[in-house]
Amino acid sequence: MSQCWEIVGGEDKGGILVRRDHDLASLQESSRLSFGAIVQEIEFRQATGRLQYELLQGSGPARGWVSTVARGKSLCRKVELPGVCSVHADLGLMHDMKPRLHTEWVEAGTESVDLVVRSMTGSVVFTRKKVSYETSVS
Repeated sequence: MSQCWEIVGGEDKGGILVRRDHDLASLQESSRLSFGAIVQEIEFRQATGRLQYELLQGSGPARGWVSTVARGKSLCRKVELPGVCSVHADLGLMHDMKPRLHTEWVEAGTESVDLVVRSMTGSVVFTRKKVSYETSVS
């Protein structure tokens, strides 16, 4: 299963900086990745703490590179959302094959949500009822 991350930094700045490449000197995107966004890991480089992602929910660039920690403060944290990231992978929605999708989580209780994946036209392409979730702090 692919790893999901939640953006937990940049709340006071409108999100966190996104760059086009792994290198911190690479071109910066014009918009930030929003606080609370959920992204799918494409590549994570442990040595530098840099994450290449694909946006699943929230606003900001659809793909890019972010720092997971800056000045000792966590900007991203791993989250366990069984069925969410794997749904995108199972449907062949990763990388350049993926049409832009909108993922909705509808609260279904204190420890579960209903998952709805929609195309940009609003058509429902996948649903899963009561996806259990558990957050974890990295």
